[in-house]
Amino acid sequence: FKENLPTWKMAASPSFQRLSRAPLFLGARASSTVSLARSDASQHKLSVLQRYPLEVNVLTNGVRVITQRRPDLATATVGLFRRGGSEQETRENNGISGVFQRVQQRGTQKLDGSALSSAVMGMGGRVSSVNERQYNGTLFHAPTANAGRGIGLLADMARNPLLNEADIDAERRSSLSALDAAGYDMETVMMDSLHDIAYQGTGLALSPYGNTAGLQSITRDSMQKFAQQAVAGQNLCLIACGDLDHAQVMEYAERELGSLSAGARIELPNTRYTASSVNIRDDDMSLCYTGIGVEAPALGNSDYMAMEAARHIIGNYDRSYGSDARHGMNKAAFHAHDHECRTEMYGFKMFGNYYATSGLWGLYLVTPLASQDTAVYYVMNEWHKLRNRCRDADVDRAKCDMRTELGTVAQDPTTLVQHMGRQQMTLDRVVPLHEMDARIESLSPEFVRACLSEYFYDKSPVYGLVGQTETSLEYAVLQRYMHRYRT
Repeated sequence: FKENLPTWKMAASPSFQRLSRAPLFLGARASSTVSLARSDASQHKLSVLQRYPLEVNVLTNGVRVITQRRPDLATATVGLFRRGGSEQETRENNGISGVFQRVQQRGTQKLDGSALSSAVMGMGGRVSSVNERQYNGTLFHAPTANAGRGIGLLADMARNPLLNEADIDAERRSSLSALDAAGYDMETVMMDSLHDIAYQGTGLALSPYGNTAGLQSITRDSMQKFAQQAVAGQNLCLIACGDLDHAQVMEYAERELGSLSAGARIELPNTRYTASSVNIRDDDMSLCYTGIGVEAPALGNSDYMAMEAARHIIGNYDRSYGSDARHGMNKAAFHAHDHECRTEMYGFKMFGNYYATSGLWGLYLVTPLASQDTAVYYVMNEWHKLRNRCRDADVDRAKCDMRTELGTVAQDPTTLVQHMGRQQMTLDRVVPLHEMDARIESLSPEFVRACLSEYFYDKSPVYGLVGQTETSLEYAVLQRYMHRYRT
């Protein structure tokens, strides 16, 4: 892997673009006022959504249809989601689901590529795709009047893809180029490496980008076989959001998808977490990229919200924050204020990935040469402090951030459909946003501390290193850090 940016540009790299929502140069009281004001606005937005309940029906062949009527939106989004992403693949065909998802958009047996593109543009719409570890999806966003025609296009792309050799070859080359480009994004490299060692021997270890051998092995015959198994009624879900009537959406779904065979339902397998480490040393790189993770609760677990609150409390940091200590998140303010700590790292970013039966929660860290061990010590110390002394003010700030994120999801139909599709494919149900808001409101410091003690304290982590790793912390020392400060 190569370094994607020179050292002096690291502060502006895409990996660390999530800056504080509060202005950096406001005082602490002003920052809190801005955060609380945004939280109140988001809470009002979420409470309004209770007037727009979800409506769910299932066709006779197993296709699930979910709509949320939103008269307040000028446009609509419909998405056709399919259960089973890269987790259902093997090392030999890793990447085939993503290629199939994009080949669908190159034409159908009714409309070739140019005709399909003209039809989408003529409706003032756009088509996008989602490719994740446990599901895939194709979304159509357009004015509300054209949503019905969009359902027909999505169904046609899923049921009757053209799958000619030229399109498959073009998408195979495109996927190989995307895989090569991902190798320059150290955050993507680290997350794929952590999944590879945390879930080794299971489907979650496979990257949605695929691997070189798997992508090169894709043929028209293998693609047709994959399509026959994957596109089945019991594995599909149609989700619509906008000023749409549920009965009308059901009529469109019955007409376009009702004759599809039910097929065999894809069951998401149980995962197995394995504590381990990986070290990819490259002395030509000037920085050390570190990833530390622990097994987290599944998306449907009640502890999921507490771990998300902990992630928001610790927050993110990079050197673009300068020396301003009046930052909303404790850890970032500490790094901005402490000169010694500030010189030990370029930035860090908390992450939380949650799946049907497991999750991965941890931190991505960028440090200069010979400072990795000290930076890890600072971060682990903060984790233990939060486990022991989580305050009401910390949880309130996390609630504000989480409500703001939910409010952002509610404002855009495409984002909302993606959110509902993820939950439906992972949990077999969609949790309404106002119910999630109630779960956020119920969080307490005691609950956050209890969950951190359950999933973090004295647990064996996964540990990834890329770059200048000669002086990096050994795994045995990191494991001892996991049970410090028992009181």
